[in-house]
Amino acid sequence: MVQFWRHRITKNIVIFKMLAVLIVVFQNCSPAVDEGSLGGSSIGKLDKIGYDVKLDTLAYMSCSGSSLANVFSFKVGAYNTGSGLMYTSEYLVNNKDLPKTLLDENFTARVKNDPINGPVALQLSIRNAANPGTFDSSAGSETSYFLGRPEAFLLSHESLAIELRRLNTGERKRYFKSLPGIRGRLLESAITVNKTRAKAQSLRTALGGASQLFVSYRDAQGLSDASLIKAGTAEEPKYFGSVFNMTFSNTDRPQLTDVTERSAYDGSSKGTWDCRGDRSDPKGVRQFIIVKYEDQEKDPPVGEEKPCPRLTDSSQRTSANAARLKRVRDILDPTFSKWYINLAKTCITPKLPASNITCYSSTLQTPPAITYVGVCPGGEQCPYTFTVCEKL
Repeated sequence: MVQFWRHRITKNIVIFKMLAVLIVVFQNCSPAVDEGSLGGSSIGKLDKIGYDVKLDTLAYMSCSGSSLANVFSFKVGAYNTGSGLMYTSEYLVNNKDLPKTLLDENFTARVKNDPINGPVALQLSIRNAANPGTFDSSAGSETSYFLGRPEAFLLSHESLAIELRRLNTGERKRYFKSLPGIRGRLLESAITVNKTRAKAQSLRTALGGASQLFVSYRDAQGLSDASLIKAGTAEEPKYFGSVFNMTFSNTDRPQLTDVTERSAYDGSSKGTWDCRGDRSDPKGVRQFIIVKYEDQEKDPPVGEEKPCPRLTDSSQRTSANAARLKRVRDILDPTFSKWYINLAKTCITPKLPASNITCYSSTLQTPPAITYVGVCPGGEQCPYTFTVCEKL
């Protein structure tokens, strides 16, 4: 009896070992699984841009001249929760079944090798509405890049691809603290294009329809800053990103009053913007006069105050205006080093002399006095303006 059971046990062990060998052989003969096919379709086969950018603030300075310093003509940025950069739902595949290290390596390789989404940089420029492949004649070829100014920063950079890949569904990235080689941590960009008052006026007119402020994807493999990623055909190209048309007040103090944002790809609306605000609403005033540093240094006439009394942010911050003050500070001077903001007087003035911050540039040896209050005679006697528009 003992021999019988000993024989049965030995036989079962032999059978078990044979089965184990067969399983190993079967696994080795099976075709390898493509990691990119797990959890979704390949991201390299899409013919549309895989990035989605949402900006929440746009600002305009009417400063003009050939020697401007530390000012801008247009600036856009993502400063609020819910704004920023992310992959589109079409582009991003869910590979959670793979080990995280293998996932990152696999995903970043696919992004870099993607002919549409690999060699791209997010660019700000002013372009011809009828032919976005060319720049506006009034603004010239001035461009600026998000994250890497003035050089282009590729969105397919491995560190950025990993950060975007790890976002939760619907989440966007607007602050980048760990990317190597970038010049700004915020998702923002600015250009300065107003060389003369006449050109500034010509550009304001063109932005009503003939030209557009363009947040687009530059083809980094192209030979010039004008090269954009596009789809469609040579006869009917389709571009990606956002286009902004604008309306300005036709007064001695031209201010940005309306912004329309549309998709560069299909022309659909991308939201509503507010540049006017409501002066009865503490959160609403968005248009400011720019006061020269030198005029702030002068003693005012007896019984009058300076045109833009210098106030610290903390001295004027209240629960009612905190959000508005932050909005202006974020896009104008988040380091608190260059500008005073006076909400009550709706004005801004430099903290530094004209050698550091130049908005007013005159060709005259003795520039005329500027009329900040009341009707100004025109030309160089009129103040420049600063407008902050918010996406609602």
